[in-house]
Amino acid sequence: MGGQLNLPLPRAFQRVMETASLANKRVLITGGAGGVGRAVAGQMVRLGARVLITDRSEIDLRGVTEQLASAGPGDIEAVTADLSNSTGLARMFERVDEWLGGLDILVCCAGVGSGPLMEMEEADWRYVIESNLVSYVACTQGAIERMRAEGDREGIVILVGSISVHIKAVGESVYNASKGGVAS
Repeated sequence: MGGQLNLPLPRAFQRVMETASLANKRVLITGGAGGVGRAVAGQMVRLGARVLITDRSEIDLRGVTEQLASAGPGDIEAVTADLSNSTGLARMFERVDEWLGGLDILVCCAGVGSGPLMEMEEADWRYVIESNLVSYVACTQGAIERMRAEGDREGIVILVGSISVHIKAVGESVYNASKGGVAS
């Protein structure tokens, strides 16, 4: 876990940070224990947002929430969930409804790597696609449902892809395909 990560934020996040008032905004970040998710969560907490992060590792999530709890005027909470399946998605959105009471911003950062296709079992490459692509679609749908339930408000959805799609990293065809779907 170590100290705070100082990752440069992608331009989409920078625009949100510069133009939107985040005081009391309700934010869901998937992949919140990873580098990008943690950096975005920290920035949003510093700007006053109520942030719910999710990831597969309870220990990693606990470390991030402890690290960011005093980062600013916002609040941070975590829920452990594997977003590659409907049970994990339901668990996450149940916590969104209970703790956030709605949603203003979704940031999808979740992702798992892969090996070369011919070295993977079918269950393994399917897990990569479910985690990296299908979960983004499901999270977006669930987020928009909650945003629409608020009436005529506007919400923000940010889907984080990967540079691997553009550099075509050797041995990562399944990962590239899943993140290519996000880029589309």
